[in-house]
Amino acid sequence: VVVMVVQQNEFNAFDQRLLERTTFRCCDITMYRLTLKYIHDHGELTDANTLSVTCPITGKPLHVGLLYFRAGYTPTDFPTEDEWSARELIERSKAVKCPNLPYHLAGTKKVQQLLAQPGAVEQFLTPEDSAFVRTTFSGLYSLDASEYPDGEQGLERVLERLLANPQDYVLKPQREGGGSNFYGDDVARKLSELSESERKG
Repeated sequence: VVVMVVQQNEFNAFDQRLLERTTFRCCDITMYRLTLKYIHDHGELTDANTLSVTCPITGKPLHVGLLYFRAGYTPTDFPTEDEWSARELIERSKAVKCPNLPYHLAGTKKVQQLLAQPGAVEQFLTPEDSAFVRTTFSGLYSLDASEYPDGEQGLERVLERLLANPQDYVLKPQREGGGSNFYGDDVARKLSELSESERKG
């Protein structure tokens, strides 16, 4: 079966239900929408590293071939250790993950920021390919003073540039999807509302 990993009390279910019905109608593949918590409570690995999850309808074991993540992109999707344990269980299984953990992490702003640092992509690509890839990069700046060699002074320089020309920047939280970014004058407004710990996120 295919498992779509969803949030608890999912509100964005209409397109998910359409995918569920389409996979059944066109391919005769059953898809279940399950939370990380459900997978933790009702899942296990077989000796062959197959992820087996108890069917929420029949109570029989389901052998999962593919997991499609519609949840797990924000810290709030992991309120307890159970959700983290479920993600580890999933990653240890031989099921196809969409995305798998390395791709999932590569989509986060923090990993993108680290990959944009000098010498990072050069570890993985030829000098020519690295130079080409770098032409697609834009500046990525942390709002965490501890990430600058000169601490608060480094952060202050970034904030001064940002506040002087907010139209040149996008404020992005550590989440995927649209609707969470801030542009133009909203950048300065949002920064003034954030606590120091919120800025680090």
